Amino acid sequence: MTDSSTLKSHLDLVEIALRMEPETLPPEMRELRENLLKLLNAFNARLVAPDTPKPEV
Repeated sequence: MTDSSTLKSHLDLVEIALRMEPETLPPEMRELRENLLKLLNAFNARLVAPDTPKPEV
Protein backbone atom coordinates (compact mmCIF):
# COMPACT_ATOMS: atom_id res chain seq x y z
CA MET A 1 0.00 0.00 0.00
CA THR A 2 1.19 3.52 -0.80
CA ASP A 3 1.61 5.97 2.05
CA SER A 4 0.28 9.52 1.79
CA SER A 5 3.68 11.19 1.31
CA THR A 6 4.48 8.90 -1.64
CA LEU A 7 1.06 9.58 -3.13
CA LYS A 8 1.55 13.34 -2.70
CA SER A 9 4.94 13.07 -4.41
CA HIS A 10 3.38 11.21 -7.34
CA LEU A 11 0.57 13.75 -7.61
CA ASP A 12 3.14 16.56 -7.64
CA LEU A 13 4.89 14.87 -10.58
CA VAL A 14 1.55 14.52 -12.38
CA GLU A 15 0.82 18.21 -11.89
CA ILE A 16 4.26 19.18 -13.20
CA ALA A 17 3.89 16.89 -16.22
CA LEU A 18 0.50 18.36 -17.14
CA ARG A 19 1.55 22.00 -16.73
CA MET A 20 4.79 21.90 -18.70
CA GLU A 21 5.20 21.92 -22.46
CA PRO A 22 5.95 18.38 -23.70
CA GLU A 23 9.18 19.47 -25.42
CA THR A 24 10.66 20.64 -22.10
CA LEU A 25 10.05 17.34 -20.29
CA PRO A 26 12.39 14.36 -20.11
CA PRO A 27 11.14 11.39 -22.22
CA GLU A 28 9.62 9.44 -19.30
CA MET A 29 7.68 12.50 -18.11
CA ARG A 30 6.54 13.20 -21.68
CA GLU A 31 5.14 9.67 -21.90
CA LEU A 32 3.45 10.09 -18.50
CA ARG A 33 1.88 13.34 -19.70
CA GLU A 34 0.58 11.75 -22.92
CA ASN A 35 -0.92 8.80 -21.03
CA LEU A 36 -2.55 11.06 -18.44
CA LEU A 37 -4.12 13.20 -21.15
CA LYS A 38 -5.49 10.08 -22.86
CA LEU A 39 -7.00 8.91 -19.57
CA LEU A 40 -8.47 12.33 -18.80
CA ASN A 41 -10.00 12.56 -22.28
CA ALA A 42 -11.52 9.09 -21.95
CA PHE A 43 -12.87 9.96 -18.49
CA ASN A 44 -14.35 13.24 -19.75
CA ALA A 45 -15.95 11.45 -22.70
CA ARG A 46 -17.66 9.05 -20.27
CA LEU A 47 -18.96 11.99 -18.22
CA VAL A 48 -20.44 13.66 -21.30
CA ALA A 49 -21.95 10.49 -22.78
CA PRO A 50 -22.10 7.77 -20.10
CA ASP A 51 -24.20 5.37 -22.21
CA THR A 52 -21.72 5.14 -25.07
CA PRO A 53 -19.15 2.33 -25.28
CA LYS A 54 -15.93 2.96 -23.41
CA PRO A 55 -13.15 4.36 -25.63
CA GLU A 56 -9.98 2.37 -26.13
CA VAL A 57 -7.11 3.72 -24.02
